[in-house]
Amino acid sequence: MAFGLEARSPLLDIRVVELALSLPTRLKRDANGGKRILKKAFGSMLPAGFFDRDKMGFSLPIEEWLRTELRSLVQRRVLGSALMDLGIVDRGAVRRLIGEHDRGGHHGATLWNLLVLGERFEEYGGRARWNDRPA
Repeated sequence: MAFGLEARSPLLDIRVVELALSLPTRLKRDANGGKRILKKAFGSMLPAGFFDRDKMGFSLPIEEWLRTELRSLVQRRVLGSALMDLGIVDRGAVRRLIGEHDRGGHHGATLWNLLVLGERFEEYGGRARWNDRPA
């Protein structure tokens, strides 16, 4: 969580946790399983309907980044790396994935994983480390 967007940290204060643990469950949750105490305590400070909306996730625009800012990095770290030289990854297959992704395909997760693998391979010595691995 070093770089996470976490808004609940204040609720982890030991005094808040001890207070919450001391209260009976019937006071903590409403009939729908909602957080009754939080609604009472902070409801007037938040916009109307705040507690009724669906949960919202936070995701990074990896698909777009791999088509723009990170595209050259993918080419360097995946296509131009020891991963290819050692035959760990098939160059033609990666080129096909990149091309399809550029044309609107959804290969972000695969390309991201290959990029991270290429980065780690580069960071930890690539060829020397791979050849020295235990059998």
